[in-house]
Amino acid sequence: MADSSAGLDNGRPDGFIQFGAPIALSDSDPIGWASLAFMPPYCFTPSCIAGPALRQATSARLGSPPEQMILRIQNQVDLNQQRNWRFPSMTDWTNALRAAYCQNQGRTGLRYFMPAQSSPIHGIILNSRFYDLTSVGVSVRDWLWSAMQTPDQVTDLVEEGSLVQELGVDPFACPVN
Repeated sequence: MADSSAGLDNGRPDGFIQFGAPIALSDSDPIGWASLAFMPPYCFTPSCIAGPALRQATSARLGSPPEQMILRIQNQVDLNQQRNWRFPSMTDWTNALRAAYCQNQGRTGLRYFMPAQSSPIHGIILNSRFYDLTSVGVSVRDWLWSAMQTPDQVTDLVEEGSLVQELGVDPFACPVN
């Protein structure tokens, strides 16, 4: 389960892939993270440090048994991630998140809980939002419970919301709840 960790790349030289990959994949001190040894054997390229590519590569190995899955929990407005990964604006970050979702929608073993709250939220599962925050009328708690009880029946709960009007983001390019 991943909470508020989309791992999106802004497509610029200061982005997750161009700036982060040399650090993440290097085992040289003092800044190398030596993460190459921990990467899946089927995805070694720099783009694999970014969440969407890594989840796509991992998906082929998930789902059998149905308990093997990645559950993504992410509000669509997250100031921490927008700033940390140097997206010029919240609109740019949210558009990248929505595009990444559509890229991986329906893949085996990947399930998403993505409410469309217009106020920034970073971190959902370790506070009262676990009980109170909903997507398509279902709380995070109830969604996770259903994933544990009937993993082969859990579905994505992703809202379009009013972010197109409020923030000027693009609508999802794929069907959502």
